[in-house]
Amino acid sequence: MKNFKPLFWFASAIPGEFRGTLAVLIAIFRPMRIFFILSLCLAGCATGIDWDLISQKDVPSPDGQRVATVFEMSCNCTTGYFPQLTVRRPGEKIGKYGNVLAGGPADTIAVKWTSPTNLLVEYIHLMKKTGSTTVTNCAGVRIEINER
Repeated sequence: MKNFKPLFWFASAIPGEFRGTLAVLIAIFRPMRIFFILSLCLAGCATGIDWDLISQKDVPSPDGQRVATVFEMSCNCTTGYFPQLTVRRPGEKIGKYGNVLAGGPADTIAVKWTSPTNLLVEYIHLMKKTGSTTVTNCAGVRIEINER
């Protein structure tokens, strides 16, 4: 213990027989400090997420019976805006998530009605390129989703 250097201001006040124990405890917990710091930093995101509506674009169907709503939500964290797509009746409120499509940060959703019951969706992924087409049905509307 001749080369023991105090790591904390109070370490010099600890009797010699306990200095080894303190050094062992510090050596054990030192690698864990990064984990504790990261845990504290991420704790702010662990509570209930409060979503805010950033933008909303309503595209009514040709007959006016339905509305395709493309909207962006933000959870006020560092990931950006999350685009959503909902097909609904006029006057119905949108939720926090789209009932047709929920995109990731920086994705893009564009819609176009081809008839009163057919909706064409262009979904552009920022991170992945799929090049696929999916056909689904929601609220009596045939929805064709072209992913790029």
